[in-house]
Amino acid sequence: MTYDRGSTAVLTRDWLKERFGDEGFQKIAGKLSADARNMLLNTHSNAWYPTPLIKEVYKAVSDEYAGKNPDIMYDCGRYCAEKSATGILRFLMKNMTIENLFKRTKSFWKHFNKGGGAEATMLESEGSGKKLKFTIYEYDAGVPGCQTMQGFIEGIAKMSDSRAKDVRVEKKDCLYNGDGYCSWIISWG
Repeated sequence: MTYDRGSTAVLTRDWLKERFGDEGFQKIAGKLSADARNMLLNTHSNAWYPTPLIKEVYKAVSDEYAGKNPDIMYDCGRYCAEKSATGILRFLMKNMTIENLFKRTKSFWKHFNKGGGAEATMLESEGSGKKLKFTIYEYDAGVPGCQTMQGFIEGIAKMSDSRAKDVRVEKKDCLYNGDGYCSWIISWG
């Protein structure tokens, strides 16, 4: 089993409240199992929570809001990236290349997750652009979790390397398409 650090639930909770107000937040909390609701309501940012609980939260949000806004979970991921990178970290990220940022993937993963893993591999460049493949394995937060992760990756990549232009993130592989892992291609000029 994999676990997520409580900071994931804290940021998701804050995003829900900011995006949908207390009424929308309570609506989602009311759709959750007792354990997932307790995690969302009483999260400790340094505690560890089983991944199926955050998966349940993501699914409830997606079920409620994705029909009207298909990009809602990407928005959640971008919000989490924005709020995760504050102060000196944000300054350091702007001066770090996307390539160097994602080289630290294994360290970042271990800080926020127990179990599973992540890696980044540079791909052959086309012209003056660069590409890398970001892969997560042995981790299942559901399809809405994949969308949240893509938004997070996009947010982090766009905050780093102030010289990078036209940063794009595209889903490549997915557990839910029969692949053994989830991966994204990050490209920039």
